[in-house]
Amino acid sequence: MINPLASCFFTVAATGETASAVMMEISPATASDIIEVTMYSDDFDSDIEAINGLDATVKQMTIGLEADTTKEVVESFNPLYIPVSMEEVDEQLELNPRTDAIKFRGMDGNPYTVKQVVVKCDDEQVLYAKAQYHPFELPGYNDITEQHEHPSIN
Repeated sequence: MINPLASCFFTVAATGETASAVMMEISPATASDIIEVTMYSDDFDSDIEAINGLDATVKQMTIGLEADTTKEVVESFNPLYIPVSMEEVDEQLELNPRTDAIKFRGMDGNPYTVKQVVVKCDDEQVLYAKAQYHPFELPGYNDITEQHEHPSIN
């Protein structure tokens, strides 16, 4: 697992009813005109703080969803940043046999994403959120393997 020294932040994008509910808190007069809201957090020194902020924000933004809807919340974590088996890390790799290059594509195509949350209501996505690091130099595959064999929780 990687323990980067970069700062972390989160973003939350809401659409439809969820966006309107958020705007009711900010500016009730314009809430009916807003169909999408994207929010960015401040930077955090730790991914734990960013993930806690992300979770609290998602919870707050989805409280107002209609009770008669079927709400589904799907959370995913990037195996690069948590202690998991190397097989789970290897599933995120893209190999180029011509050059022996290894590219880590991540859950959403971004290797810096730590966690992502998708909220759907009646099979329609109403919220997408993710915590991610600012870009930093990713270690090589051998270093990642070593760190997964001897995890260090900070």
